[in-house]
Amino acid sequence: EFWNIWIDYNKDGDFDDDGEMVFEKYGKGTVSDDFTVPASIIPVNTHMRVHMTAGSSDESCGSFTVGEVEDYSVNISRSD
Repeated sequence: EFWNIWIDYNKDGDFDDDGEMVFEKYGKGTVSDDFTVPASIIPVNTHMRVHMTAGSSDESCGSFTVGEVEDYSVNISRSD
């Protein structure tokens, strides 16, 4: 299973910009890792896409035979 996560940091409606893919792993069952939101990102409410396929894929949009895509709303804020 190939797992990818994107965050639309600049709210332009796609996940195609540099740095928007924040997670890329291969594994069966539970996969985990950390990522850091770049300091240059201003606080924003935006979208995150989680993508799992049975075959290799690093495209946020596209077609595949076996897999799942879920979109979430995320709130990026600063604690300082």
